Amino acid sequence: MILFLATHDLRMHDNPALAAALRCSEERGERLRVAWVRPDGWGGEGLYGIPRFSAGRKRFWESSWSAFAAACRSRGWEVSEGGGELFTEESGAPVAVFVSRAFSWNERVRETGWSEGCARRGVSFCAVEGHDLFAEAGLGFPLERFPETFTPFRGRVEKSGVILGEAEGGEGELGVDDEGLAGLGDGADSFPWGGSEREALERLSWYIWGSEGLRKYKETRNGLMGSAFSGKFSPWLATGALSVRRIWRETLRYEGEFGATDGTVWMRVELLWRSYFLWNARLRGAALFRRSGWNGRSASRGADGAHDAGAFLEWCEGRTGDGLVDAGMRELVAAGFMSNRVRQNAASFLIHELGCDWRAGAAFFESHLLDYEAGSNWGNWAYIAGVGSDPRPVRRFNTREQAERYDADGGYRRRWLGGACG
Repeated sequence: MILFLATHDLRMHDNPALAAALRCSEERGERLRVAWVRPDGWGGEGLYGIPRFSAGRKRFWESSWSAFAAACRSRGWEVSEGGGELFTEESGAPVAVFVSRAFSWNERVRETGWSEGCARRGVSFCAVEGHDLFAEAGLGFPLERFPETFTPFRGRVEKSGVILGEAEGGEGELGVDDEGLAGLGDGADSFPWGGSEREALERLSWYIWGSEGLRKYKETRNGLMGSAFSGKFSPWLATGALSVRRIWRETLRYEGEFGATDGTVWMRVELLWRSYFLWNARLRGAALFRRSGWNGRSASRGADGAHDAGAFLEWCEGRTGDGLVDAGMRELVAAGFMSNRVRQNAASFLIHELGCDWRAGAAFFESHLLDYEAGSNWGNWAYIAGVGSDPRPVRRFNTREQAERYDADGGYRRRWLGGACG
């Protein structure tokens, strides 16, 4: 048996670890078994007793897995669920185990355990790079020389980085004639879809080829309401239902047909931000979750040891009295999503106005965000708290001014707060 441990790669298209497992299966004449290992923290609690997975986040992951499992069964592969114990003697020891390489600390600890367990049993273990745009060797510099901030990272990878090629198999070119495409277009809710690979690919196709979304992305990306102001690809990237390299390739294909715009360029900049935070998480390890950050700084009230549990609860429930923050928190709990603009304001308010432990906010976001990835979530929170990768010591937002600028008509606040805009 060849065992593929499905983790954050629940897709058929461009899945290097799955492709490697399938090749091994065919070459050795062994059956292929796909086993879903639920994400780290499933069913557990994190900092301050906050559940690491809300019910909504669990449902989204389960919908991604359900669609992926069905696709595997349709190809005649064995499918099962469980944890790392799946590659023991349960149904015959595998001769080889494949998994997508991990980035965050807890996932790497788990991966190391699998590798060591396989070594003790004489089983081949292979962690395949594929969750990011780049393999480590393709960054263009050794990881120990990782830039402290994003701008030099972007400069280096744009100059000498090598994007991973797409793995064989899966869907072909995207187009505007895909069945069901209209259902993945604009809507009133921020993220009204399930986690399936098909929904992810249809949304990608609509946004790039069936709308003006990509072309105008830089102009609209700071929107607050609806589903059309940004790509909304991040939840599918988190579960791996969508390949980041597929998004990158489609933006280049669009430019080849219609020319580059600020929107096409900026979409790739945002994908590079994701890469930056993934590799930063891999480098920092457990220090990513430290209150003083990986640099040992204490630049804000939210990093100095104080924490107001009552104020934190009001923030979680959207009862701070600040309209923009409260609307965002209520959207987060109800929908599992909020725009990047509101995320920054909510984080700044918790840290700099309420003086709460920034890690409590990061943990609450982890619980609810459908697009949670450790590197981006904890890296961005550290950034706002002034203990992360930022040359500025403090990122403090004036939430009243931000509301006037980005929600001038109060529509977003009315949507989530009713008549009390704040």
